[in-house]
Amino acid sequence: MSEDKPTHEPGDIELLGDLREMWSVIDPMPADLPDRMLFALDLEQLDLDFELLRLVTAAQEDLSVRSTDVNTITFSGPSLTVMLRVSELGPGRRRLDGWLAPSAPLHITVHHSKGTVEAPVDERGRFVASDVPAGMTRLVLASPDDDKASPFITPTVEI
Repeated sequence: MSEDKPTHEPGDIELLGDLREMWSVIDPMPADLPDRMLFALDLEQLDLDFELLRLVTAAQEDLSVRSTDVNTITFSGPSLTVMLRVSELGPGRRRLDGWLAPSAPLHITVHHSKGTVEAPVDERGRFVASDVPAGMTRLVLASPDDDKASPFITPTVEI
């Protein structure tokens, strides 16, 4: 049996090069795309059975006299909704104020590009992560008392 090898028409290689150059100008790959992809793929290393919450809303507001931007992000799943308010603390630093509905005795781990920040949830479903680096972030919400309960995980968002 002979193995069929792809054939190229004259000019195909040049055409492909021109297409690559065109897309590099019109819609270049973001410089941080490889880092974003690695951060998103890192979730697979957790090897967990989890419920992925979906991003419902993300809004940016200007609420103060000093024009500090505040982002409100909502994630939702069949049994849990998480609302986050992201405030800028300074260059490259964020504060996350969050609320769970319904309130649940969960523990929050904020995963970011430089590591993690822990945030326990109070009896009203409120939590605070007071010093989180700006950038790609995701939340893992797990029961501190039940190792067999599947955690909730948010999609990766940039704060």
